[in-house]
Amino acid sequence: MEYDSEKWEKHGNHLLNKKLLEEQSVSEEQKKHIIRIYDIIDKLYKKSEKILDSDKTQEEKKEILKNISVRIENLEYQLQSLWGFPLSEKFHKYNLNIPGCTCPVLDNLDNYGYERIYNCECLVHWWKCENKEDN
Repeated sequence: MEYDSEKWEKHGNHLLNKKLLEEQSVSEEQKKHIIRIYDIIDKLYKKSEKILDSDKTQEEKKEILKNISVRIENLEYQLQSLWGFPLSEKFHKYNLNIPGCTCPVLDNLDNYGYERIYNCECLVHWWKCENKEDN
């Protein structure tokens, strides 16, 4: 994404949409929390990459990546709250960008705002399919 100081507010590696900040009445304190969450998500992505490259078993990797996915999902709910949006998994995007995720990218982009589509063989989101079967 190209940096345009008219449209974006730069915070380290992160850009915040100025118009959206104003429309949603995001306070300076909320901005700090938003940036902190983006930094945590970046660190969790890096941790995922290290796990994938490790000599851990597939089962160990699956459990660790599941825990990372749950953490990122919770962080996305926090982001929605800080931005003043309704809380809904249907609008989460960071969870589907976790390294190792093999869920259908284009289908989920097309389905943004609707139910998420998970690959039950995905090392990151396999547990989402198990939860659906329980319902």
